[in-house]
Amino acid sequence: MNTKEVLLGDVRVHLAIPCDAEKHQAVIVIGEEPTAATELIHVADLLSGLARVTLAFPLLAQQFDGAQLKHSIAEAIIFLNDRPDVRHGSIAVWSLGAGCGAIASTVPGIAAAIILHLDAGTGPTGDWHPAAPFDPHDVQCPVLLIFATSRLDADDVIQGIRSDLEGAGKMVEIQHYDAPASQTSVTMESFPARVIADRWDHVQAFLRRHLS
Repeated sequence: MNTKEVLLGDVRVHLAIPCDAEKHQAVIVIGEEPTAATELIHVADLLSGLARVTLAFPLLAQQFDGAQLKHSIAEAIIFLNDRPDVRHGSIAVWSLGAGCGAIASTVPGIAAAIILHLDAGTGPTGDWHPAAPFDPHDVQCPVLLIFATSRLDADDVIQGIRSDLEGAGKMVEIQHYDAPASQTSVTMESFPARVIADRWDHVQAFLRRHLS
């Protein structure tokens, strides 16, 4: 794997490239607070080690500009499709944050979206797209939504999201991991290794099904 920093528009991003000369699937990695910035690069490098070209963006603030994010994702799609080591049109987004993931999934050219919703149960209920107006009909691709949560109302929230997407005719898969009720800071690293491994298995299977 080779890594370097590249300028995409006015944003500096982390690019990770498999070492072989084949054409690969590509994944754009994004995240929002309270995700750690180092986690985005770590995920990108892990995906690159699994033979995918990856771009990791800087961490977004919780109140980010949805229109600007869509513009950045569109620029990333053009950049990746122009690369000789990327299969044209075989681009997914991996989001460590539900708000930015929901917005990114509406950008034309995204073939699959993996959205990790981490929630310790201390914030507002039920809203997975707080950063900008959002219409499930605008989603461009199949979505894998991974919930890691200690919320007591998690089942209702998940069912609401599933109903919104399926009602708009979209394909959605959902994985739900329960955190202990006493856990106030939810990160995937705080879960047992078997949960983390299971999450990766579902992600890889999802990408194989939905990326060419």
